[in-house]
Amino acid sequence: MGMKYEPAPSTARTLLKTEFDAYDKLRTELESKYTDQWVVIRGTDLVGVYAEFGDAAREAGKRFGRGPYLIRQVAPTNWLERGERDWKARANR
Repeated sequence: MGMKYEPAPSTARTLLKTEFDAYDKLRTELESKYTDQWVVIRGTDLVGVYAEFGDAAREAGKRFGRGPYLIRQVAPTNWLERGERDWKARANR
């Protein structure tokens, strides 16, 4: 009888499960309002939205120290949508 291999869960994914779940629940709203911006999520709360990663990181660090919290750039779920949006932006320069 062989042993079944199961990879260990990602440490970040395990530590931030609540935050990743909160992002997934908010995904549609975030993508419609904040595409390409950075969000900070702690627990189930959307803490803030920032234009730059550095701003999000500074604010999260100031408020929560070393964490845990999730800093993530909002991007369309569908990569084709992102490509089309980027192409239109370049075409309209």
